[in-house]
Amino acid sequence: MTATPLPQDESSRLHELDRTHWLHPQGDLGAPAGTIPQLILASGSGATVTDVDGREYVDGLASLWNVNVGHGRTELANTAAAQMSTLAFSSAYGGFGTAPAIELAAKLAELAPGDLEVTYFASGGAEANDTAYKIARLYWKLRGEPERVNIISRIRDYHGLTYGATSATGLANFWKGFEPLAPGFLHAPAPDPYRYSGEAGHGCGSRCGAGAGRRRRDRAAGGLLPAAAPGL
Repeated sequence: MTATPLPQDESSRLHELDRTHWLHPQGDLGAPAGTIPQLILASGSGATVTDVDGREYVDGLASLWNVNVGHGRTELANTAAAQMSTLAFSSAYGGFGTAPAIELAAKLAELAPGDLEVTYFASGGAEANDTAYKIARLYWKLRGEPERVNIISRIRDYHGLTYGATSATGLANFWKGFEPLAPGFLHAPAPDPYRYSGEAGHGCGSRCGAGAGRRRRDRAAGGLLPAAAPGL
């Protein structure tokens, strides 16, 4: 369902309220007022979204890689509304659970390969990554090797905006203003021949892998794949 374009004065009012009251992630706090492009979305259908002024865009990233089945899926909205009218929320701490979450965990175990039988639900990619770091360190402590605490990721990886995920991210621009980063996060070269700073040739991937291996032997608890999505 496409939203009707808003009158110009209402659109302007929303843009002003946005600039005044909403602190956006990855915003440029040092930019002069009015110089940061704003895009206020009003509706979506399939792979397209429409802004408050009626302009349509192709949602090439599926929002943040999380609208994988498209916008405007009424069956999903109806299912969510039915659940929220029955039980809006329940903690998952300790022994708390709900039937839909239990059924979903069982279904994921059925679909997952090998012996992946347990799911830890998170609200987003950064939280999922932070949880993965904690589980990796807990695993090695339970195995009797508590010194294995380092987390290795690739230079130019992106893993999220929480403190741990920012520390794992291999993009220096995301660190500015938030130093010091969390301890125990190491960054290995990315296997990218185009930007590889060493000797050119087909050995880039193996040399970058060797660099990661050297770091991995240095009390590593786990490693992260190059992130093409916010989750791990």
